Amino acid sequence: MKSHNIMAIALCFTVIQSLQANENSNFSVNLKYAKAEHNSSTDNFLNSKQNTQGKGISFDYHLTPHISLSAGYVDFGKAQSDSFYASPYHWNDVYTGVTSARSKGKGITYSAKLSTGNIFSKTKFIFESGLIDWKVEQSYVGLYQFTSGDTMESYSMNKDKGSSPFYSYGLSYSLNDKVSLSLSQEHYKVKTDSRVYYFAGASSGEIPQKMRQNFTLNSINLSYHF
Repeated sequence: MKSHNIMAIALCFTVIQSLQANENSNFSVNLKYAKAEHNSSTDNFLNSKQNTQGKGISFDYHLTPHISLSAGYVDFGKAQSDSFYASPYHWNDVYTGVTSARSKGKGITYSAKLSTGNIFSKTKFIFESGLIDWKVEQSYVGLYQFTSGDTMESYSMNKDKGSSPFYSYGLSYSLNDKVSLSLSQEHYKVKTDSRVYYFAGASSGEIPQKMRQNFTLNSINLSYHF
């Protein structure tokens, strides 16, 4: 991940040097504001959706009018919600419960973007695909009721980092030769190994779980082409 950060810094210096040398460069900067949906789930204990605000910035280098390379930063924001969860089958019993979940995340992105010509007026379709170096934090507490009448409390706290593919698509409208606005939807999927700790009556223990943290951003983007 350190090498990726060095690459991002090098790209920023390249942008600055290019702008100093050429008034009509092939670079653009993009500012993002988004409604961010956090979808948190584990194998047996959690299924929660929360909404918050996200933001980001990216720098693009345009190889051609329709192909560009991009490096950026995205912040998925912080989210918290309470949700109802029902397990179909576990420990020879059916149980339901209420969970309170928190999550936050951020990352450095590296991607390629493809755009069409004008499909109508000054509007283009844009598709983006790449990798994100992410950092996420997740936690939840839950109280469950079994059909047998027994209760169980559980909790999990998880910090992790890694890399995952992502993609986005949207429409861009050119206000003029320099400025454009776009609407996009971005999809990021994160999977980590976690452990859930539980207390049920006189017994307690821990259970390995796969934690899935999916982020969906519905974004409005402002782009300036240097």
